[in-house]
Amino acid sequence: MKKLMSIISMLLLALTATTLVSCDDDSDIAMTLEGTWQGDMKVSTDYNYNGQHYHYQALSSEICFVQDPYTYSSGTGYWIDYYQNSPWRNNQVANHIQWTVSNGVINVYFVEEGTSVQIRDYRLYRGRFEGTIYYGNQTVDFSLVQVSSPNWNSYTDWGYDYYDDYYGGYAKKNVAGTRAKDDSTAKPVRHFGKVE
Repeated sequence: MKKLMSIISMLLLALTATTLVSCDDDSDIAMTLEGTWQGDMKVSTDYNYNGQHYHYQALSSEICFVQDPYTYSSGTGYWIDYYQNSPWRNNQVANHIQWTVSNGVINVYFVEEGTSVQIRDYRLYRGRFEGTIYYGNQTVDFSLVQVSSPNWNSYTDWGYDYYDDYYGGYAKKNVAGTRAKDDSTAKPVRHFGKVE
């Protein structure tokens, strides 16, 4: 009986250690993720106006992740998709985002749209962010480059360094959603990958 209790105690200790390592990994990923990233997310948008259907392909996307200093593996930010000759002001579709890293999966919630995506199978390394977006039944591979960071020294192969200046250096924008140039209330419908 004493040997059985010893084995159970060891298993519980191992399970606790595994759980703690997982939390540390999530906060390390969040720290490395923090900053502004740009590139092609292969986003397109459908838009209906006055009975006409329009389809636009984004030229590029910009995503800013700002880490919450109190929860470590979550935060806020913005996501902007840039278009050409679109009906939206400044040719962009913009959303505030809330994000979390849970068991290595990055969950992104678009505040204005009320929708979510998951980022899985990704790599964060030397200023690159590559992976796969999961949006309902749509999946697409992406590749982004980091253009700003609170601490450039933190971003080499998972960024185990600590911050020198937590809020310095990253792009700050006031993103208030998307409105068409003609002030219509129609909202764009986002797609990832090729739309058939």
